[in-house]
Amino acid sequence: MLHFRKSVVVSALVFGAICGGMAGYIFAGFSDLPDITKLEQYAPPVATKIFSSDGRLIGELFQEKRELLPYDQIPQYAIKAVLATEDARFYRHRGVRVLSLFRALLADLRAGKMVQGGSTITQQLAKTLFLTPEKTLSRKVREMIIALQLELKFTKPELLTMYFNQIYFGAGAYGIESAAQVYFGKHAKEMTLAECAVIGAIPRAPTVYSPANNMARSRERRSFVLGRMLREGYISSAERAAADLDPITLAPAKRTESSPWFLEVVRQELEQQYGSAGLYRDGLEVQTTMDYGMQISAQKAVAEGVKEVEARIKKRKDNPEGLPLQAALIALDPATGEIRAMVGGVDFKQSQFNRALQAKRQPGSSFKPFLYLAALESGMTPATRLIDSPIQLDDPAHPGGWKPINYENRFFGPVSMRFALTHSLNVASVKLFLDVGVQRVINTARKLGITTELHPFPSLVLGGSDATLVEMTSAYSAIANHGILVKPHFIHSVKTRGGVTDETHPTTAEATSAQNAFIMTSMLKSVVESGTGQVAQKVGFPVAAKTGTTSDFTDSWFVGYSPKLSAGVWVGYDIDKTIGEGETGARAAGPIWTNFMREALAGGTPVDFEKPDGIVEIEIDEKTGLLPDTKCGKTTREFFREDNQPTRSCKTLLDVRR
Repeated sequence: MLHFRKSVVVSALVFGAICGGMAGYIFAGFSDLPDITKLEQYAPPVATKIFSSDGRLIGELFQEKRELLPYDQIPQYAIKAVLATEDARFYRHRGVRVLSLFRALLADLRAGKMVQGGSTITQQLAKTLFLTPEKTLSRKVREMIIALQLELKFTKPELLTMYFNQIYFGAGAYGIESAAQVYFGKHAKEMTLAECAVIGAIPRAPTVYSPANNMARSRERRSFVLGRMLREGYISSAERAAADLDPITLAPAKRTESSPWFLEVVRQELEQQYGSAGLYRDGLEVQTTMDYGMQISAQKAVAEGVKEVEARIKKRKDNPEGLPLQAALIALDPATGEIRAMVGGVDFKQSQFNRALQAKRQPGSSFKPFLYLAALESGMTPATRLIDSPIQLDDPAHPGGWKPINYENRFFGPVSMRFALTHSLNVASVKLFLDVGVQRVINTARKLGITTELHPFPSLVLGGSDATLVEMTSAYSAIANHGILVKPHFIHSVKTRGGVTDETHPTTAEATSAQNAFIMTSMLKSVVESGTGQVAQKVGFPVAAKTGTTSDFTDSWFVGYSPKLSAGVWVGYDIDKTIGEGETGARAAGPIWTNFMREALAGGTPVDFEKPDGIVEIEIDEKTGLLPDTKCGKTTREFFREDNQPTRSCKTLLDVRR
């Protein structure tokens, strides 16, 4: 008896030594295993979400489309579905099921390769978090060791939380919340038993069992999952039967209606500030400045406007090469500089070039307000007389001399500054440019935010130098904003994963006085009321605007604003090619601007531009711009700065002429 006991003890010691040696060998051979304590701050890649100003989700950026859920928001039916099919003894083992492993090992030996996993949910989590999907014995051993460590470190609910946030569910969805939204268009906590069974069936083979890939296989697998849930006692027979009859109704694929050009600018700015890792992994919450309704209106206006112009081009047979006509629109809040809508072209898939921000084109007569504002700053008034008559001058842009002409190819003689701008008189404007001086005009444009190169030639006043649409629209916005220029921007705020919110604080600068800005606005209102911009009357709100047309009708512009919204539109080809005879700013770009502004302002209360202190409106003689007299002719009303209103009577001018 004693001998037998000694044999048992010796055998036990030998077996223990062998097991200990094997364990020591295994752990020594796999000493480079990852540090699982890092999971205490579990932070898998999470999608960056981009929202419009009213909180509408307009885009996502991610390496893995994932949203994190706490344990109490993971539906119990989904947990039970996965447990029933993947690991029914999850709550009874410590990470590894020995018998399952032996069965899998035997199957592998019979097949001569690894064909069965025998993995628990904890092992699946270990593989997903730390290992590659290769099927080797070495990887399997690592998986087992990590699973054992995970079970020692975390509770079962914590492991399930990581599992349901980490696992791939097919169709680009990582984690159960993304899966619920991708497949069913709802939050995970809103899923039914039948939907949870569909989701629970997927992890075994996401490509095979995804309902988006194979509805029949998905329905068959769902039935299997429901059967397993019934056998495990998770659901009743009645629940199983009802769920088995439910149709699998997938959510329609989401359409990206918001501007891809807008989202691309936001993406570039975010990547520059937060880096690629921060952008694609850290789950930023980005509130942009986009007004979703205005963005849709902008896209609609551009599409319809281009279609109308192309129909005229086709009728005239002006585009035998079949080049795509392009257009761009940008709209912003003058007071804040927030970009409300932007369309950078006709088709983002065909061309990602952003014509609202990147294209440098000649603005034509839409540059003239900078000249007239410079004239106001130099002491002139809307009533200052200009002589619209033939002139020839030297201009480096026109070798051999330049004779500017008006669009209507006629001259109007003595006119007021208001009349000259209202009817976009080229010759009178060139003469005004010579009086005001090139440097003053350039300085005014610079203060309004024009940064592109400006050639100091007389043709500058007719848009002879390039500018971008965003620059032009922002410059007009400064006039709308009582002379204060606010830097345009696309992002309102960014909330980081750590809960810190970074807000945009744009720079501001005084471009001109509030009084000069108001008088300039009143002149641009005349352009709409009786000049080249009359198409904008269809907006139905007080607006101020200016047209722009380059020689040979190569570029068509329409830029303007209401008290609360500025917008600019450009139409043309990407190369210097005429749009066609008569395709002026009013005809080609004007309807796009008008249709957009009408929809953007719809529902609001019409508000006129606020008159600042220091402005007077008085009656003057229409022909001379001086104070009226019964011996003179017709009168009209005009705005002046208090310190710069006429003091002489028109009668004095008549006396001089006599």
